[in-house]
Amino acid sequence: MPTLGEHMMARREQLAMSQNKAAKAFGGSRTTWINWEKDEVQPERFNYVRIETTLRWQPGSVKAILEGGEPTPIRDHSPPDDLSVMLEELGIDPGKWRRVPQSTKDAITTAYRIDRERRMKESQRPRNA
Repeated sequence: MPTLGEHMMARREQLAMSQNKAAKAFGGSRTTWINWEKDEVQPERFNYVRIETTLRWQPGSVKAILEGGEPTPIRDHSPPDDLSVMLEELGIDPGKWRRVPQSTKDAITTAYRIDRERRMKESQRPRNA
């Protein structure tokens, strides 16, 4: 059974992200990211949402892995770090975004990605004529 670190590394590579790029998108250090991938340290619970957002996993994926399950990828095709598109769609001033607390940014980003996933699924459903 793959570990959290092995899942993180495989997903990062699947997304064609370097460790540096993943750490930057996460908002932490490259060393921390590497330590997680090597399973030298387990991430704290408060980091789960940011890890899931960075790796484009559905909420609850980190917990699922730790409980012996599998992560659930978000099946969109936009870059995980395309912040400018999200801010524009939500009408958020990028200058003000920089002053938003990280926990609030995480919640907004996660909700945005979940909503975008829902909208994509709805747009793929056949319409009744």
